Amino acid sequence: MLGIVIALAILKYGMKVSWLNESIDDNGPPVAIQDRSRSSESSQTASSRPRRKHDAPSPEKQAEIRADIDAIFAKQLSGQLSDEQKSEVALRLAQLADEAEDSPEERFVLLRKAAELAVEAGDLDRMTALVQEMAGEFDFDPLAARAAFLKQFAGEADEAEELDSLVLHAKLTIDDARAMDRYELAVALAEATRVACRRPEGAKHREYVEEGCERLAITARRWKEYQDARKTLETTPEDPAANLTAGRWLCLEKGQWKQGLASLAQAGNHPLAEAARRDRAVAALPVESPAQMVEVADQWFDAALADEEDHGFLGRAHFWYTRAQPLLSGEQATHVENRLDNIFAYPAARHVLGM
Repeated sequence: MLGIVIALAILKYGMKVSWLNESIDDNGPPVAIQDRSRSSESSQTASSRPRRKHDAPSPEKQAEIRADIDAIFAKQLSGQLSDEQKSEVALRLAQLADEAEDSPEERFVLLRKAAELAVEAGDLDRMTALVQEMAGEFDFDPLAARAAFLKQFAGEADEAEELDSLVLHAKLTIDDARAMDRYELAVALAEATRVACRRPEGAKHREYVEEGCERLAITARRWKEYQDARKTLETTPEDPAANLTAGRWLCLEKGQWKQGLASLAQAGNHPLAEAARRDRAVAALPVESPAQMVEVADQWFDAALADEEDHGFLGRAHFWYTRAQPLLSGEQATHVENRLDNIFAYPAARHVLGM
């Protein structure tokens, strides 16, 4: 631990930062609280590091290193600290981590401690940057780390600005989790965000978050059903029920319409199967007429409304309606315009159109 002790001693006594060493710097505000997360020198140093990833230190080793950090920073971290003070120490720890290049275990713990303080200070941008920096150098799970930090923050966030930041960062993390099919993690973070937004200052986010949680629960269930369907299709590729499940997943959750429509087309006499077969037939024509486009759009519209589970397929109706619309006039144009207006009333359709 001697490396950390020496480096921290240099930090504590050698830098002109008013709060850390209780002296005044006449050259303006402490550099730690200026509007930047890391110095350009630190960024250049980080970019020049080797790409080889290190193992994250064991919990025991992390605890040992943290004990040294906490002991040396005992005075600075004691009492009721302002967010500004926590952010300042977070930056100093991150800068100190750049001096620990030859000691990966120390560097990891310094970055992690900095990320923890950034969360306590409400600086989720800095936390995310620090986690990504760790991910570039260490073999650990950055998505789980971000989610854990955000759940911690959600437990305390009760001011409007904090909840604004929480909702933004939770959405980004949940989107990443969805892209990696990590739905258990996504659902847990979404639920923590929903609880936070039930506090008075979260009113403006409540409807959006509630809708997102409901949508995510459907996605998580469909993912599990899709895994079961894939197993069935490995031995029975023409199974109608399994193809229906696979098609729903690929179209509505992944936006993979070509593969999804191919699966739906094998879903027997289900309305979605008939719509998929008609869709593929019209799309294969050398030239589609406006009437054919409206016909297939109407078929998707009716099939989507036949079951609440399938409202997302209104997005496919939207695809064909908007393709035909510039070529229409009279009653047919009015019909399409009314249908398009109706489509946006369904959250599931908005989800698909937003993918």
